[in-house]
Amino acid sequence: MYKRQPFGATLSDTTWVVALAVGIGVVRVVTGAAPSATAALAVWTIGAGCGAVVGGIRMGAVPRIFEGVRFARLVWRQSLRYVVDWLALGASAQVGLYILGATAGLAILGQTRTAFLLVGPINIVIMGASMVMVPELTRYRRRTGSRLFVPAAMISGLLLVASLSWLGLIAVLPVSLLETILGDGAADARSYLPPLAINLVIVMLAQGPLVCLRATGDIRRGTYASLPSAPFVLLGGAVGAAITGSAAGAIVGTAAGLAVAGVLYTVQLVLATRSAPIVFDLGLDPAPGGAGPEKD
Repeated sequence: MYKRQPFGATLSDTTWVVALAVGIGVVRVVTGAAPSATAALAVWTIGAGCGAVVGGIRMGAVPRIFEGVRFARLVWRQSLRYVVDWLALGASAQVGLYILGATAGLAILGQTRTAFLLVGPINIVIMGASMVMVPELTRYRRRTGSRLFVPAAMISGLLLVASLSWLGLIAVLPVSLLETILGDGAADARSYLPPLAINLVIVMLAQGPLVCLRATGDIRRGTYASLPSAPFVLLGGAVGAAITGSAAGAIVGTAAGLAVAGVLYTVQLVLATRSAPIVFDLGLDPAPGGAGPEKD
């Protein structure tokens, strides 16, 4: 979208994130309740539109509908890899909840879902931060040739501090205020703060390598990490619940599956940058006689 202007992409993404956060806050204040799925989708779409407007203004361009078809053809293979990544981890985590309910019972599933409500706000922050960090890290890597090991550690460390601070805040909030913010049952879910802390530590440690791997532009590497991780993410919660017979075990089991993903993302980041090449691989075949993507 922005040729050699990653700051512009960052500005658009930041606008999207801010508009999304403001929209959710407005819906919450106006309705006095958390946004419904329909309202959340509408707010997400409006935020995306705001980001698109900012991008169009910065580029001095107007939308070209038919150019979108050409762009879709260009990034078709890239998009397929991202779909595979999402199915491997995102969808696996959701299907894993059904497996947990079928094997451990609806009571443990309900307790697990309620416990994860406590970390919902910090997960939103992670999603927004990732949208902003990937283009900025891409620009940083192109400028410095960095292997991104230090940025990965810094990102994980900062997100880890933020998430544990959030859990600390939840631990001391009055019950009435906690249930106003996160809904009924949130106070009871505080008994699961220790396993939630374990889960958040693992998720945040994995987030730095994941974001930095995406910033390398080597999409194949993400697939190489996400596919082998999928079975662990899919079954981790059910196995943890089966061993302990509790929601706490399900939460820790889910964390163990994500830990496998984190390790593989770290390995792939090292492999993608071991000779510090600057690669932006759209998954296209190299031109005849030209240099293709890095070979291992």
